[in-house]
Parts: sequence; C-alpha cells; structure tokens
Amino acid sequence: TAKLKKKLKRNIFAALGVIFTVFAIIGIVTTVSKGIGKIRGFATGEAKKDGFTELFYPVVIMDIESFDKPADLTSEQIITAAVWSIIMDDEKLEKYPVNVAGGDVISISAYDIEAEAVALFGQEHAEFVHTTVGPMTSRFYYDAEKGVYNVPVHPIVFTYEPEIKSIVKSGSDYTITVDYIDERPSWMEKSVSKSVEFHVTEKSDGTYQFNSMNILYVKNNL
Repeated sequence: TAKLKKKLKRNIFAALGVIFTVFAIIGIVTTVSKGIGKIRGFATGEAKKDGFTELFYPVVIMDIESFDKPADLTSEQIITAAVWSIIMDDEKLEKYPVNVAGGDVISISAYDIEAEAVALFGQEHAEFVHTTVGPMTSRFYYDAEKGVYNVPVHPIVFTYEPEIKSIVKSGSDYTITVDYIDERPSWMEKSVSKSVEFHVTEKSDGTYQFNSMNILYVKNNL
C-alpha cells in the first residue's frame, strides 16, 4: 500500500542517513588523527632541534675548527668545549656551589671536565693538558694546586648562536647542518657568518658524541 511504501522509504532514508553520518564521523576522526600526528611530528621535530641546538652551543660559541675525528682537536679545544657544556646546563651546574664573594665563580674539578670531554668527543682524543683556557673576555682559570677550574657562572663572550638547518638520520648517526648566526641587536637583520656540517652519533644513554665537522660556507666580509 501507499502508506507502507512511504514508511519503507522513510526507513531507507533514515538508515542511509545513519550510514552517511557514521562515514562522516570516521572521516573527521581520520582527519583529526592525521592532524594530531602531524602536530606531534612537528613538536617532536622541534624538540629534536632544540636538543641539538643545546648540544652544539659549546662548540659553536668557541668557533671550533673543522676536524675529521676528535683526535684532531687539541687538549685546549676539547677542555674549553667541556667547560662550556657544563656551565650551559643548569642541571650540571647544580652540583657546584657558587662563590659569590669571588664574583659568581664556581670550581669544577679537572676530573669532571675530562668526563664531560669524553662524553662529547669519545675516548679517542688528545692527551689532556690542564691549563687556563677560554676567551680573553672570560678565562677559565686552572688552579693546579687544587686541580680545579675556576669558572664564571655567567661568562661574557661575543660569538655565534647555532641555528639548526637540517637533520639527516641514518641509524644512530646524524648529519646535521648548522648555521652560525652573528650576535647583533634584535633590530638588525639576521646574518649567517658560516654554515657547517656536523656528524654525531646517538649513544645508548640518549646522549650524543661528536665525530667530525666540516665547514660548508663562510661569509666574505670584504
């Protein structure tokens, strides 16, 4: 009858409506999931960049030279990088009491410096020769009698800031391109002094070791 046909049509349309709604919801969920995945991936990538920026600061701030292997670096270079690595990490600084009377200076044992250097560059390195190191504006004075480095907590140095440009991963090895950004007032245009390529390895404890570095580009100031 006509009433039965109309009722049947309404039921069919209602069923189709439910089906389309379900598909629509699935589509929305899928889209949102993909979006969340992208956001998570982006966040993870940014976190990775931030982590590498912290890793490279000690060697960028002292403008370390190119090297094919850590053994090519001098004792002064790896000790200086180790000192910077410690004083730029708040967690590592916590174990050293600050001598306020001495001008906000901390004393870091030579053994701690060596351990940090090995963590950064591995076991194959130049023999440690402990002596005063660091830039002229902020020297890290070595006290041979006590076997410690007296280091300012907030050293003043004018150098570069690292900016991660690309990260290529192969297993536990990374090839990372880093721009050296000139320090200048915020109102001035950003300037890249040089671009370099680092090769580092991720260790089992989640930290990284430097293997080599080569310069890709240097700005001509002439």
